[in-house]
Amino acid sequence: MEWKEVRLGDIVSIKSGLAYKGAFIGKGENILLGMGCVSFKDKFLFSGARPYEADCDDKYCVEPGDIVLATRQQSDNLPILAMPAIIPSSLKAKKIIYGTNLYKVENHSEVTNDFLFWQLKTPDYIDYISSVKTGSVVRMVTKKNVEDYVFRCPPKEVRDRISKLLWGLDRKIELNNKINADLEEMAQAIFKNWFVDFEPFKDGKFVDSELGMIPEGWKVGTLKDLLYLRKDSIKAANKGNLPYLPIDTIPMHCLVATDFKSNDEAKSSLQTFEQNDIVVGAMRVYFHRVILAPCKGITRTTCFVLSVKNENALAYSLMQCNQDEAISFAEKTSKGSTMPYAVWDGGYGEYKVVIPPSEVMKSFNDLLSNFFSKMNKNAIENSRLSLLRDTLLPRLMSGELEVPE
Repeated sequence: MEWKEVRLGDIVSIKSGLAYKGAFIGKGENILLGMGCVSFKDKFLFSGARPYEADCDDKYCVEPGDIVLATRQQSDNLPILAMPAIIPSSLKAKKIIYGTNLYKVENHSEVTNDFLFWQLKTPDYIDYISSVKTGSVVRMVTKKNVEDYVFRCPPKEVRDRISKLLWGLDRKIELNNKINADLEEMAQAIFKNWFVDFEPFKDGKFVDSELGMIPEGWKVGTLKDLLYLRKDSIKAANKGNLPYLPIDTIPMHCLVATDFKSNDEAKSSLQTFEQNDIVVGAMRVYFHRVILAPCKGITRTTCFVLSVKNENALAYSLMQCNQDEAISFAEKTSKGSTMPYAVWDGGYGEYKVVIPPSEVMKSFNDLLSNFFSKMNKNAIENSRLSLLRDTLLPRLMSGELEVPE
């Protein structure tokens, strides 16, 4: 079966997005997509989809299964230039509009978007985009740049087998993420039931406190009463093979680490964390990066590394750190305007919380420990699946590796 060299612009057209008006964002039946929907790792980020109330020509609309590309990149730390996002079937709106900072890949060939998406994730494509990009601060590519990309395209039967394998791995990753999201939602519901609504303790006596009515025998304290800030710095020369978890790798609104970076990238301002430490993104804390460390590793000093004073208080401390109110408090007490950093002393560590008796925290910890164990297991499996997928991708797309019939 013969592979053919194909110029991308011969099988698709690259279309510019709508020059939208900011006044119409935030309400309406339509959805406006921006660069925030594009990720170097993920298929699509819902954070980049916002309500939009103005109408537009249908030529600026996309449907589930369509591919869009980021037209620019504002930081090399967020490498999304010309990276693809594929519109999910779960995204519902009267119209789904793509904005001026996106290109639409308008396919008019038998090469499916399911295959094209993976072709546009290959190192070959990424290297090509890097060779044609312009701009020293904001990186950009033109439509012609994208259309001039040339790749070796396999026959349909091979394309179908490659797509099936890669999307199969991706679906397993998605399933694990869904399980973890459900477990986290359940953990949050139990936390609220126990420590906000006090349902298991309703039959007991309550007393007034600065945080409202609380069960008798409980007290009001701060995160500092539960946790201490670790500052175990380490030189790059001594890092060994420890997993590297910089702040941009910590997921937002997710209690487990979903990925690590290459240890080779850990070069300066490093500190260690231990298994079951709580790692919090301190730089721009409003991004809400709070995770339970699944193993020993290294991160940068842009993060807080917090250890519990009482191991039975781990689950309770983690859930308190993860509360929206706690993150908002950390944001309000941050230092710096251009690049705000949360502070522990006089800031996040002073966030006031209810301190239950030790036996209550132990019961809560025992209840949630299986949740966190399962979540970490799924996250570790996803890391392995992602590595397998990313290792197979260039070999499959180059023809070096064949998928059996």
